[in-house]
Amino acid sequence: MPCLQNAMFNHSDSEDYLEYLILNGYVEVSGIDPDTQEFLYSFTEEARNTIPGLQEQLNEEFYGLIVYLWEHGFVAMDIESESPRVTLMPKALNEYEVAQLPKIYRHALMTIIEALRIQ
Repeated sequence: MPCLQNAMFNHSDSEDYLEYLILNGYVEVSGIDPDTQEFLYSFTEEARNTIPGLQEQLNEEFYGLIVYLWEHGFVAMDIESESPRVTLMPKALNEYEVAQLPKIYRHALMTIIEALRIQ
């Protein structure tokens, strides 16, 4: 069974590592960043099924991004709830405020907004 961490040690250059992930079917292009025109990538179902602990790690990392957005007033949630419901605060819809966020948090916020639209 492939291990993502072992693969990382074999591919020190991030572009080589990304190529490794794509060629092995673990990552695919999921869109284009509207601000930078860079490709956006996501893990495939193959990666989630093959790499032990990947889904849990991704969930933990995304939860950390949500907590940051909550701490900075972009989203509201009851952090003591076992399954907190995330809602948008007015700051999340303020273009100036969103533009001040580091890129990774902007992407997380856009993912949340898109998920709420689908519901």
